[in-house]
This record gives sequence, C-alpha cells and structure tokens, in this order.
Amino acid sequence: MKKSVKILIGVLGSIVGIFGILVSTAAIYSVTYKVPEQEEHIENNTGLVVAKNRSLYDLNGNRLILEGVNFGNIFLQEGWLSPFAIEPLKIAMDHIKKIRTEISFIQNLLKKIFIKV
Repeated sequence: MKKSVKILIGVLGSIVGIFGILVSTAAIYSVTYKVPEQEEHIENNTGLVVAKNRSLYDLNGNRLILEGVNFGNIFLQEGWLSPFAIEPLKIAMDHIKKIRTEISFIQNLLKKIFIKV
C-alpha cells in the first residue's frame, strides 16, 4: 500500500476512535449521574413548567426529569476553523480594503486641514 493511504487510514481510525471514546464516556456518565436531592412536589399555580433551584416541575407540581446527552455543536464546522473556507476570507478581505480606504481618506483630510498645501 502507498504511504499516503496508510496515513489516511491511520488518521481516520484515530478520528473514529476518539469519537467512540466521547460517545461511550457520555453514555456512561448519563447512566451513572445522580440528580441532587430536590423536592418531589411543589405548589404550581402557573399552568406552565416551572424551574425551582436545579429542578423542573410540571403543571401539577411534580418533579420533571429530563434524560439525554448533549454534544453541543460537535458536527457544526465553523467557517473560521476550516482552511478550505473561502467565503469568510473574501468577506474579511473586503472589510480590510474598506477600512484601508477610510483610513487613507481620513489621513488625506487631516493633511489638508493641518498642512496647507
């Protein structure tokens, strides 16, 4: 096999391995996490889900337990992180050109005001 193919397989294997570790860690944490002791029932006259201390309570005032795992924006690729993102670079360059134009205009204006030609 070519050296580049071996490197690619190694990199992809590492990424899959790291992702597997993240998922298994999150799964273990979600199963073993114990919710701190809270009141089981409160008076709820609002007709809405209510937050009190670190718990949520439903319409009847019973404690509401939500279960799940949050990975945040793990699959969201930010444009500024990617070396292949061209559009953000174009926008940034346009802003830089605009700022340079404004600076040169201000410099010329100041020269005319303070240095009479």
